[in-house]
Amino acid sequence: MKSKSFYDPVPLSSGITQKGLLPDITLRELTDALEREMIALSHERTARAYRSAMRSFLCFYGKDDIPVSRLNSRLLVEYEQYLLAHSRTLNTISFYMRNLRAIYNKGIKKDGWLRGRKSYFKWYTPGYNPPAKKP
Repeated sequence: MKSKSFYDPVPLSSGITQKGLLPDITLRELTDALEREMIALSHERTARAYRSAMRSFLCFYGKDDIPVSRLNSRLLVEYEQYLLAHSRTLNTISFYMRNLRAIYNKGIKKDGWLRGRKSYFKWYTPGYNPPAKKP
């Protein structure tokens, strides 16, 4: 009987596998798993917000998916600049960044998906434009 190596894939509750300490889970896989979890908890709006933030980021990235291991502060600054260049308001940018941060941070806490990773969102302070007051 073959013994299991430390680096053999270990199935996680969502069906995603982990190899050793640093799994190469993608943003889409992580978002899909969290979306299913949010829907099961009757948090459909949160699931939709996560999906929207992921789609916006992947549109910026120009590919169908990105390994979470490739996310870093430089890439997030470029994403913010991309959103500004495409005339997104500070509130919209804040919405996307807050949801990406939530996806990433839940991935860090959940089943060791992103074990050993640091949060690149600590530097980010969301912008906010208060709505115009009614006359």
